[in-house]
Amino acid sequence: MSVEIYGLVYHSPLIIRTLVPYLEYNPIYLEAKWTQFEMQKYVKLNLDQSTKMPLILAGSITILQQYIKAFPDRTCKVILFDCPNMLNPYLHPLLEWLDCDHQSGGAWQIAKIKYELFEEMLRLLQPISEEGKNLISSIVRFIPKERNEIERVEKIPANYKELVDSDEEGSYKDETVKDSTWKKKTLMTLLKELFIGVSKTKRQMMLDIIFNYFFKNIIKKEYQTKILKLTDGNENLKKKVVVIRKWIDDGNLGGILFSGFLDFITNCEKRCWQTILEENENVNDEDLLLVLGRQSPEDLYIRFANEITAISQRPANMFAPDQKYQWADESFHYHPETPDLTILFDL
Repeated sequence: MSVEIYGLVYHSPLIIRTLVPYLEYNPIYLEAKWTQFEMQKYVKLNLDQSTKMPLILAGSITILQQYIKAFPDRTCKVILFDCPNMLNPYLHPLLEWLDCDHQSGGAWQIAKIKYELFEEMLRLLQPISEEGKNLISSIVRFIPKERNEIERVEKIPANYKELVDSDEEGSYKDETVKDSTWKKKTLMTLLKELFIGVSKTKRQMMLDIIFNYFFKNIIKKEYQTKILKLTDGNENLKKKVVVIRKWIDDGNLGGILFSGFLDFITNCEKRCWQTILEENENVNDEDLLLVLGRQSPEDLYIRFANEITAISQRPANMFAPDQKYQWADESFHYHPETPDLTILFDL
């Protein structure tokens, strides 16, 4: 079940609105104290004047319920600004609390969310469905009689710092800054170094997490939380998984590799292998084959529609004698055969 509602607590919706990519979304802030008349007056006009995806920034669960009631057929994405431990229910697969700093005491925070990370989170967020609307309509806001009941820390969802930079990397941040030898290595090399002495089962699990991060199915916090659990306190392994994350995040390394990946899946029938390598700043061919050997995300063409549209305009040049790569069945092709990752990494 994909997330359809993000929850943010003690953040100003007006500050968050500055992070919204205006070329893709039409951010609409719902003032918590609006009447039904004000809702119709301001929101309907805004919805009617834009063809971009509406991003509803709801100041409270009450105003969000009012919006859904007023515009039941409108397609939109939703961010809710309310406190999870004042809502019943506050835990549901369709609702994900990204950041609710329990120590803030109710004061508005300056957004700690990086623009690029927030943009990616919005891409992953699904438009609210009928099931999501029914969930919103069923939520009740309450204030317990005893203040202490509200402030019990265990009432806060476990992933309340989802968008805030994690400290789990600890001292590895400084070490990777000082040691930049990883920038001269390929992703394939880093993976092979990571898997030394690691069991086959854990190799597979680590590879799943790393590729999910590369294909932008998960964010940094989730990557770190999941993969660090597999290191079992091994300091050497911890350093290696941090380095791989930094390699993927580096625009000249992971960024170029991802661009080459999009070029191949978009233009593989009209562009030869060498052209794809050269026009993506000489991406390493071994790394490109590595990511191509992995099943790509099913929703790739939706999440990266703009990038794929631009890449699809690149000129074709598929002609002989470029059909020179012999595959295992002895047939010749324009591109090398993708590797079997189970054999490559002894999974």
